[in-house]
Amino acid sequence: MYRQGNQQILINIATKDWLSCDLVIACAQRFAERSQNDLQAVYDPKSLLNTLRIAPKPPTTDETRLTALVQEFLRILGLLPAGIKRGELYTVQFGLGILRDHVAQFLTEAAGLTGRSGALNLSRDLSSKDMSLLNDLPIGSKSAQPLIEDYVKIAIVFLPLAKRHCDTHGAAWPADLINAAANSLATLIGDANAQQFRQLQH
Repeated sequence: MYRQGNQQILINIATKDWLSCDLVIACAQRFAERSQNDLQAVYDPKSLLNTLRIAPKPPTTDETRLTALVQEFLRILGLLPAGIKRGELYTVQFGLGILRDHVAQFLTEAAGLTGRSGALNLSRDLSSKDMSLLNDLPIGSKSAQPLIEDYVKIAIVFLPLAKRHCDTHGAAWPADLINAAANSLATLIGDANAQQFRQLQH
């Protein structure tokens, strides 16, 4: 499989036994972003490897992306009553998958790991505690009430965690959007439970 973009070419190779490897052909700028510890020279007659920094750059976190992930999480959460009212369980299930993915993306960004390659690298890059959190997230149901409960369970896990990381990295916290999402959810879970939901951010 051949893909080109972002100043590099990526060729995915897989054998019939699904032994896979990625071949990346990068421009000079993308190559210069790597480090000697990332790579091993097979053929390097011009000693290009030695021109790279020895160690990779320290992990960095984009605080604007942290805020954006929280905002998108809340937007989808707030749409739950509409999906339930319309009986669109497929859409609600799809939204649950997005919420799960946003938790993983948030943890990855908070750890400064955005841009790492490989769909199966999470367990290598995230802590065992973070992986346990992801593994325990609900995976969805076929009926409305359990789906509502699954949305709430993910929110209960995600929002306190997200608030801590946003505070640590100086990311803006969308309190108004949380209140709006809670008002929307109140139609499903009641005012008392919605109030508890608002308190998750504290």
